[in-house]
Amino acid sequence: MMLRKSPPEVVVLSAAPEDALACGQICYDAFSTINGAHGFPCDFPASEASTGLLSMMFSRPDFFCVVAEVDGRTMGSNCLDERSVIRGVGSAAACGDRIHPLIAPQEYARLFRNIVIEYGLLFLSSLEKKGVSLKAHQTL
Repeated sequence: MMLRKSPPEVVVLSAAPEDALACGQICYDAFSTINGAHGFPCDFPASEASTGLLSMMFSRPDFFCVVAEVDGRTMGSNCLDERSVIRGVGSAAACGDRIHPLIAPQEYARLFRNIVIEYGLLFLSSLEKKGVSLKAHQTL
């Protein structure tokens, strides 16, 4: 009888500025791989650009950013832009040799997306508790 290996535990942490170097490389690798597969230039000219962007976002209180780790190794990141009432969810970046063989890349993306969306829903819930109406208003 062959035992099936179970996927490793994914630990999700708040992103810190010191995570930017590893996450920036992952982000660059992810975008260059996806864009290259579709014949588009990469969104970032080099990994230093994605590292700089993530360093800025990981350092600001108006971005909610998470990092995923497996066995202590960074697997990717995602951020929720909170600079406006209309929140923006970034593309989850997980790619290349950092993907654990028992976890598909789309599973990382789903995990990241669900975490930041859940965080955004908590924000909306807190607004409702403060009496802020979330109904869309129309003018004719």
